Amino acid sequence: MRARDRQLFLHEERIARMRAALAALVLLLASTASAHHEGKYHYCGAGPSDGIEFCPWEWSLGLGAAAQRAAGSWGWALGVDLALGRKMPGWFGGGGRVERIAERTAGAVYLEAGILLYLNLGGGLSLRFGDATRFGPHIFLGFPIPIPPTSGWLKETRFFIEPYYRPAFLFDGAGEHTVFHEFGLLFKIWSRRTHYED
Repeated sequence: MRARDRQLFLHEERIARMRAALAALVLLLASTASAHHEGKYHYCGAGPSDGIEFCPWEWSLGLGAAAQRAAGSWGWALGVDLALGRKMPGWFGGGGRVERIAERTAGAVYLEAGILLYLNLGGGLSLRFGDATRFGPHIFLGFPIPIPPTSGWLKETRFFIEPYYRPAFLFDGAGEHTVFHEFGLLFKIWSRRTHYED
């Protein structure tokens, strides 16, 4: 096998392993969320008819700014993040951002899933485009800090600030990978449609 063919084979094998690992992560998170019924952050009430448990969807919308480092260069990113959950603590979502690093501007989109306990833990897949197209897995680690509950017409909503770290392991078309380190801060609006014990 020629060196280039072997390199492409190893690249495809790595991508297949990453996809399998991501699928296993999503299944684990989904099963954890489905098994979680009542706890500090969750309450399921009676559904439309007797005997049916009803857990309404919750959503969070975040706006964020981040510092990035890749291949020895620093840059910045501005983005938006959306997450959905039904039986907390499991959630899934995605987002997009504009990045500027090494005097080059690029865009990125991502899908991810995770578990919100005391820390926000998750992972997913990222696609970066602009100067070059790169694709690969990422990890998400956040620490949500609640802002005191509001009253009046905002009583069903909570606000958070969330410092986070998201490393992404992105591969280009030739199989070469670059690690993008993202250190950011999200301002999040969380629809509080279930009951919480404060």
